[in-house]
Amino acid sequence: MDTLSLVLLGVIAVASLAQAVSLVAVALAGRRVARRVGRFEESLEREIQPTLQQAARVTRGLAEVSAVTAGQARRFAGVLDTAAMNVTRTGTVLTEALLPSAVKAATIVSVTRAALELLNLSRRRRNR
Repeated sequence: MDTLSLVLLGVIAVASLAQAVSLVAVALAGRRVARRVGRFEESLEREIQPTLQQAARVTRGLAEVSAVTAGQARRFAGVLDTAAMNVTRTGTVLTEALLPSAVKAATIVSVTRAALELLNLSRRRRNR
């Protein structure tokens, strides 16, 4: 083998060794980064987990309040419907009970006025 071949083989060997060392360095750096990301993920999960649980509790509480409010609104609507029906019924009963009496009273007043006018008219004629 000549010198040039040996030099080239040496250069290839050194390049291969440099490549292997750089790959090992990249793998070690990648493992360190993966550990750091894993620790960050764990700490983030520890910090966020209580907040997420509290948000879930609040959401459940709001759902319960919403359900109770909807039930109360339905009950209130029922009470208002019942009250409206009772007012309508009372108005009908009052109209049916009082209207004939009011018509009679109006008739009596009308007849009384007419009789008084006739009396006044007859007195005026006598006085002339």
